[in-house]
Amino acid sequence: MLASIHVVLLLLVPSPLTTTAFAQGGDTLRTGGKQKDERDSPLHACDDKTHEIRILEIRSTGRIEEDLALVDGVNVNRDVLIVACRNVIWPKFLALKPEGKGVLVQVRAWHKPADAGWREIRLNEPTLAQAIDENPSQDPARWDVREVRLVVNSTTVDDPTLIVPLRREAVKPTDLVRIRVRIGREADIKSADDTKAGPAVSENEDVIDTIYEVGRFGLHVRFSDMALFVQRLGEDRANSTGTNPVLFDSVNFRPAPGVNYGFNYYHRRHASIRLLEPGFGVHIVFLNWNERLRNAPSADTDLTQVTNLQVGMGLTGSMFDGTVVGALGWNLHVKDQRPYLGVGFSITGLARKIAQFVRE
Repeated sequence: MLASIHVVLLLLVPSPLTTTAFAQGGDTLRTGGKQKDERDSPLHACDDKTHEIRILEIRSTGRIEEDLALVDGVNVNRDVLIVACRNVIWPKFLALKPEGKGVLVQVRAWHKPADAGWREIRLNEPTLAQAIDENPSQDPARWDVREVRLVVNSTTVDDPTLIVPLRREAVKPTDLVRIRVRIGREADIKSADDTKAGPAVSENEDVIDTIYEVGRFGLHVRFSDMALFVQRLGEDRANSTGTNPVLFDSVNFRPAPGVNYGFNYYHRRHASIRLLEPGFGVHIVFLNWNERLRNAPSADTDLTQVTNLQVGMGLTGSMFDGTVVGALGWNLHVKDQRPYLGVGFSITGLARKIAQFVRE
């Protein structure tokens, strides 16, 4: 009980999240009393006055990425912000005459890696600087790593907030995150340590208990290998005219290894785009085109080849998380008929897809 009191007193102190980061922007984006884009500022998360709790994915303390009530899953490189909307919670529970500290919003969270069981996420853990500056004489239990109880009462000015630090937990795609929020009077909030079966819930409580799958959404950059089959463009027409002194090497979907650097886009709202996992980027591919004089008696007579190992560069498009690729590029070492088209695949991408299929 003493530890819980310390936690409550700590949360009543204005935090940098509510006094500094949330004070940024927002007002400059408002037109006619309404913000142009509510997603851009957690400061206005409770403006609609219809939700007791907002569970939001945030890019930073000052910018909302997504409302997790509207999308599937949490992005792999984002944290989760929980906002207790005081203008909704307090009027709703006022008729129940909350005593003591008023209405408590209990937040707990768990993380389940793909190859392990559920483990509780440490909430309200001090930063390294706070831990160094912490007075040893103070009660160490004031840093509650299991749960946080936000307080809403008649004197609450700002909407209480809490960050679930998923980036600190190093969550990965296909991991699961469970977030449970209980709202009720202090007398109705009962502690429970079971991560599977929930605690007894009174009729005067509201409970939000949701499991989110961690995914990779938006644009993500990566290097990947590439096995292309290259088709040289235009050399057949140039060879058939008979006016050019050079016979260009006829490259008909010849294998060529390379590497690709680009972006993959993972959409979180449209299932078809999410299935295709499109991408784009640039590539370098290694070629070997041999050319000779038209009337030369031997194919070994080389006119235009600079080196046996030639480099091609160009643009790349991909699907299925970079597994299937298409390319348009130019051989940098030949003098004429440089363009080529290529189709192929990524060996590591194919292995990744097979491993994902087997795992599922």
